[in-house]
Amino acid sequence: MSRLQIRLFGPYFISFLDHSYGYEPANELKSVLKHPNFRFGPYSSTDSKESVAEMVSCVGVLYAMDTAYLGLGSNLGNRLAFLRGGRDTLVKQPGIELIRTSGVYETEAIGGPPDNPHFLNAVIQIQTSLEPAQLLAACLATENEFGRSRPARWAPRTLDIDILFYADRVISEEHLKIPHPRLQERAFVLAPLVEIAPDFKHPLLDQTIVELAAGSAGVAELVPLRTTW
Repeated sequence: MSRLQIRLFGPYFISFLDHSYGYEPANELKSVLKHPNFRFGPYSSTDSKESVAEMVSCVGVLYAMDTAYLGLGSNLGNRLAFLRGGRDTLVKQPGIELIRTSGVYETEAIGGPPDNPHFLNAVIQIQTSLEPAQLLAACLATENEFGRSRPARWAPRTLDIDILFYADRVISEEHLKIPHPRLQERAFVLAPLVEIAPDFKHPLLDQTIVELAAGSAGVAELVPLRTTW
């Protein structure tokens, strides 16, 4: 349902998914309005002023939003500025709404050369109407905007954005794996997740974030370098 949009036309509404359908609202609309992830939103950007003007009985548009958690990291240049810039750029995009932000944590880099700079890491909770592949594209575009290069796997980076969870979806594709396959091993991911989503349950491991953190070395020792940013 994450791509579903509803327009209300007096006694009827039309849903846009892959096709358009007309419904009597009595039962269908009641079930849609009860969905916990629906939010009122503006008209589609594809609507012209003329088409909107013709919708004289149109009372609103509903967007189905899914919750996702993104991990942000930087260990090159002005790390905090890159985290801020990445977050702010992402949430300005259509279909992405910032809900909550963890503190910022500083940790040693995993992998790479011994002198690999320390990372600043944080996790943000968003609501999005983008499909997972679209969200990934938005994350990669934001990384590129802030000068991300990929000369080697563990090379320092200005900005790294990972999709940790997308609702309770499980995806295993060549370039997209959700949940992130190594998050349960990473203290720098679990510590900020404990802050903002302690009771979220991993859809594959069937454990909450708090339970995963309790079984992962180093989480308890991590404290945020900054609580707001």
